[in-house]
Amino acid sequence: MAFISEMHELYLQCHTEQFAGNTVAIKKRAIRYFLGMVGDMDIHELSYRHAEEYKIRLLDPAYCDRAGRKKPGKASANDYMTNLWAFFAWLVKRGDLRRNPFFGLPRYKEEKKPVEVFTAKEVELLLKRSGERYRLPVICGAIFGLRLGEALNLTKHDIDLKDLTVEVRSKSGSRRTWPWSTKTSYQRLVPIPAIVVFPDFRVPVSQWLRSRIATCKHPYLCLSDRQYYSMLKMQNTGMNANGRTLAKHELQIEANRPWRGFGHGWIELWYRVGLPQRDYKSFKTLRATFGTILSRQMPIDDVQVLMGHSTPKTTRTFYIAREEQQIRDRAREELENYYVS
Repeated sequence: MAFISEMHELYLQCHTEQFAGNTVAIKKRAIRYFLGMVGDMDIHELSYRHAEEYKIRLLDPAYCDRAGRKKPGKASANDYMTNLWAFFAWLVKRGDLRRNPFFGLPRYKEEKKPVEVFTAKEVELLLKRSGERYRLPVICGAIFGLRLGEALNLTKHDIDLKDLTVEVRSKSGSRRTWPWSTKTSYQRLVPIPAIVVFPDFRVPVSQWLRSRIATCKHPYLCLSDRQYYSMLKMQNTGMNANGRTLAKHELQIEANRPWRGFGHGWIELWYRVGLPQRDYKSFKTLRATFGTILSRQMPIDDVQVLMGHSTPKTTRTFYIAREEQQIRDRAREELENYYVS
């Protein structure tokens, strides 16, 4: 007999080098919910009925209350189903399973929300008032277009102040660093502007980087000394703070989030710099702001390369805010002259 939990653990072990830490976390959450709903059984007992049951219960408020977890949105539910589809497809490919139980299961229809971006004034306030602790992560998101995991794993060796570039690359690990993989597993170079001009503020980016490199006592520029040495100890011993031994893919998840509690700290930072609660935006929105600004002057294919996406469709769909007012104005102008042309 081959149980679902055992095969999923093998699946993660076989793809350790391919999956980024946050991807592994989503996959583990998806399978945990699945096992909680349908039970851990022999994979040969699985059927389309189990996948249907999973889909229904994911968004069932009563079931979620009984399970003691928050009901996910439709987008998250679709992510979980997609990740389970990939797992069972792998089992089919190996010959362990005859048919993928998620094959043909329709996804939830999602309401497409417009891409949010920061205003110039919001980014300016964050850079002015965030203090040294958060200033570099803000620069990494808004000016370099880095993902949070990429920013937190940025080291001194990734910065070239001579050529003014940031190299985003996976790391194999050494005595002073830990193994870490980028989401797309290939490296890219992002330019460093010497100065970025805001309406009431000039950001000397290269000067700030040079100062941080000179004062940082360890390789990771966005981490405090405590965060760095805590993560290094975990990676070297293979155990977390509670003394539990971690599997390789679990260490990979930890490596992608060496700054624990960053999300809560980001919320506090938002209020501390004086930005209104109703306008709150996540760190990820900085990256969308980067993509939107570049798309105004550059082809989408070029923006895709700088952002590290595998296809321009991802860039266009999730990271470029549409200038709807300009679209309406252009459409109005075309319609007004429709019969003249």
